[in-house]
Amino acid sequence: MQRLTPVASYGGWAAWSSFDGAAHAYRLTVRSPNGVVAAMGEPQLGRPFEVSLGPLASGGVGAVFARCTEPTGHRGCVLEQLAIETAHPHETQLQVPSTGSLFRPALWKGTIAFLRSRSVPGRLVPSELLEWRIGANGLTKLDLPSNRYYAREIEEQPEVRDTENALGTISALTLNGTKVAFVRVAPWGEWARSDIWVQSPGHRAKAMDWIGTGGASDGTRTFLSPVILDGWLYVYRQYHELGEAWVRFKLNAETTQKAAVDFGDTSEGLVQAATPLNESLIWSLQNHDEQGLASPGARILVQSDVTWTTLKYRPSLVSWAAAQEPRRASGG
Repeated sequence: MQRLTPVASYGGWAAWSSFDGAAHAYRLTVRSPNGVVAAMGEPQLGRPFEVSLGPLASGGVGAVFARCTEPTGHRGCVLEQLAIETAHPHETQLQVPSTGSLFRPALWKGTIAFLRSRSVPGRLVPSELLEWRIGANGLTKLDLPSNRYYAREIEEQPEVRDTENALGTISALTLNGTKVAFVRVAPWGEWARSDIWVQSPGHRAKAMDWIGTGGASDGTRTFLSPVILDGWLYVYRQYHELGEAWVRFKLNAETTQKAAVDFGDTSEGLVQAATPLNESLIWSLQNHDEQGLASPGARILVQSDVTWTTLKYRPSLVSWAAAQEPRRASGG
């Protein structure tokens, strides 16, 4: 089965997973600011690493990722950290004061954001979004948004009642300071939708954008590779009215920009990740075999000197106040 190949970046460094055909496993691969590519650490069976790059508290650039006993289901996962600029980098398991399976981490200096999946007697708890100051005894839990509808929306589409208060799942996240951006995928009536949020501990999450699946048969139409950088939220936006697009949202203003990028012929393979690399863009494009079928791994591409165009408005949010405001009472 084809697995997405995430790409992470920070400080001119980039990281992704390369497929090792001989070992039938994925290796963590890094690219230095001068373009040197090298494999690091032990390979992982089952799926690519979900790696994040960020600054270490001690200086330099670090990578964090999960190692799992069952990677395809995020079961039995622990968090590992790697200082990638050192002469002989080695993995260090982070001693998070938590039970459960920990995965999808993001790093910023001495803070880690991650998801936790755990079971309690009689039920499976939905994945929780947590922050941890490395070395601290406790964790900070962030309150995730859930589906809310206006009364008129329920009247017009009674089927949405079945998905009211649904939390959905977190498919991607990033960290800058203690501010987290995350992508949520949730059922929405008879379809589903992807939305992207920004949140700080102790504050309510702010919705930035959303995409309706429209019943897409290939399961795409979502946001990939969110990154908070210099007051902007960068993200790759799949299948929408503007076409495939790498966009960024100004965090303190209602400004959205779209990058001028040639992603190549996406009919030959889907874009799997896209992230800023200083003033450039680095992305992964799905591999195909000689028969045109999806195959493991991905092609890694870079475009320099990205230019941006400001859009007049955020088209998705014009009709989506309901997800940001408490539901109004019906007048009946």
